Amino acid sequence: MKKIVQVFEPENSYTGAQVTYSTTKSRKSFSLRRPAQKVISPPLAVESFAQDPNQYKRLMDAVARLSREQQLQGK
Repeated sequence: MKKIVQVFEPENSYTGAQVTYSTTKSRKSFSLRRPAQKVISPPLAVESFAQDPNQYKRLMDAVARLSREQQLQGK
C-alpha cells in the first residue's frame, strides 16, 4: 500500500506544522502544536548574592549546558 506524508510549514507564528498522511484509500490531515518556548528572565544583577540562590543555580546550570553543547559541536 502506497503511503504519502506531506508536511507544510505553519501559516503564522502561532500554529505548528500541518501534516497530511494519505494512502490510496484515505487521507488524514492534522496540525501539530507549536512547541512552547521557555521564557527565561534575565538576571537583575551580575553579582550572585543579588539573586535568589535557586534562580542563580538554574542560570549557571543553563550556562554550563550551553558550554558543553558548544564544545561537543566544536564551537
